[in-house]
Amino acid sequence: HFLVASTTKSMSSLLVATFVDDGLFGWDQPVVEVWPQFRAPTDDLTRTLRVRDLLGMASGITEPPALSALHEGDPTAPQLLQSLVNLPVEHPPGSKFFYNNTVYAVGGYLPALAQGVAPADLAAAYARQMHERVYGPVGMATATIADDPRGVVQRYARGYGPDLEGKRVRMPYGAVGSYAPVGGTLATLTDMVAYVQLQLRQGKSAAGVEVVSAANLAECWKPHVDVPTSPELDPDVVSAGYGMGWIHQKYRDGTSLVWHNGGIDGFTTLVAFLPEKD
Repeated sequence: HFLVASTTKSMSSLLVATFVDDGLFGWDQPVVEVWPQFRAPTDDLTRTLRVRDLLGMASGITEPPALSALHEGDPTAPQLLQSLVNLPVEHPPGSKFFYNNTVYAVGGYLPALAQGVAPADLAAAYARQMHERVYGPVGMATATIADDPRGVVQRYARGYGPDLEGKRVRMPYGAVGSYAPVGGTLATLTDMVAYVQLQLRQGKSAAGVEVVSAANLAECWKPHVDVPTSPELDPDVVSAGYGMGWIHQKYRDGTSLVWHNGGIDGFTTLVAFLPEKD
């Protein structure tokens, strides 16, 4: 088992997509209609931010550099929800890519909030929903929500990184806590293979279980805002955009790549696949 970090984001968007399939809410429905207690930094954003905006990294809401990375594990879920109202707004919605873990975490909790779960119970409700609607049906048999594998699984990897002197050292496990929807999955390679198979099979697991509709899975891949690219690093990319937990790149030869990476506690992750069609 290893920490898969921010590749958890697409799993949270998959969770949300299953509830869109069920008709609990729609991608373009204002969040405040789904959860009336929702409050954004401005009255206008409170009224207009949609479900997909929470997961699309283009809400216009920013956060101080590495804010969520530095205080993951500290706030409770209710405190995380409350902290959203104090974040700065620097861009109109949909106009600029900004990687915001706090906003995304709210999106991951939205299904439970829509069902009336109290904020104090969100962490347990989110973990339960992930097991019932994502890990189990997808075939990720041993995946779970955990920021420290010790006492949870028998065999696990350890992350390594440089210390202040540049020496390679074993990294401690940091608490993810209420930020679990953006980076809290613990999984094996076999679990992650099953997850990629679901993407390639357009919402069906390798066992033939329809976890999510092909249409709503494709919504998660569909780019909503441009992501900066580097011609020096990848000269064949003609466009790149962020969807909901995925980055979607198109190349000169007409092919596409859907991917996301992550890093936490000395672990680095990358999940990528070529969609059958856009």
